[in-house]
Amino acid sequence: MRSNKIILTMLVAFFVTQFELSAKKPDKIDGTPTVAGITGWRAACLRPTKQIDMQVNNVRARLLTGGDVWSVAAYIVPKPAPGQLPVSALYAGGVWIGGVDRAGNVKLSAVTYRDLGFDFFSGPLDINGTTELEDCQDWDRFFTVKGVSVINHYNRVIKFKETGVPIDCDSIPDDVRYWPGQGNPYWREKFNFNLPDQPLGAYWDDDGDNVYDPCNGDFPLIDIRGCEPDNIGEAKELIPDEMVFWIYNDYGGAQTLSGQHALDLLVIVQ
Repeated sequence: MRSNKIILTMLVAFFVTQFELSAKKPDKIDGTPTVAGITGWRAACLRPTKQIDMQVNNVRARLLTGGDVWSVAAYIVPKPAPGQLPVSALYAGGVWIGGVDRAGNVKLSAVTYRDLGFDFFSGPLDINGTTELEDCQDWDRFFTVKGVSVINHYNRVIKFKETGVPIDCDSIPDDVRYWPGQGNPYWREKFNFNLPDQPLGAYWDDDGDNVYDPCNGDFPLIDIRGCEPDNIGEAKELIPDEMVFWIYNDYGGAQTLSGQHALDLLVIVQ
């Protein structure tokens, strides 16, 4: 199965969101298990559950792993001082992607408030455009990197280039060391599941080998299509104050919001 790739960019307090999409069907609909064997799924995924509050640049924004953000009035700007009541600028937001195929069938993957159903599931898709329960559970999480960590690592890389002093790999901050960049050789030091061999978290590839290895001078950055940096100095300008990565698809189980016409989407958010 060929999955469709869609890149969405969302700027929130200097953080960028990037998506790639592909589909499958959930093992529960309103709490009732579905019969995965009828559909041919290896093991249908469950509804994504993880959420965090991103707090940067005087904003407190609720992020969720299932295609919705700032759920239940949780996009607070300006961020209140202790003792002050929060005021949300937005109640909720969600990704809606749809279209009509050549046969005239309407296809849609979307999210509203989750009480009416959901179409998205955590995690990437394999080379065949499929996924399964264990993969969805492994990837129902966020990967956060702080700008100060990236800058500190960047300074060590520049020092190596200028003086020849080797980069101390053991001193690389964990959020940089375990960034989900393609081919990261340190991934299994922290995570008990494999990193798929496909482009995921964006990074500056200092040696141009298409493998994320911070020990070789690579570091995370914002991916702005059409504005790729030509050198490491330009790459520094794409280091944000804070960056969050997560990934989801619309092929993990039954689409209980929009119906059975998935788009086979993989969404990378960064």
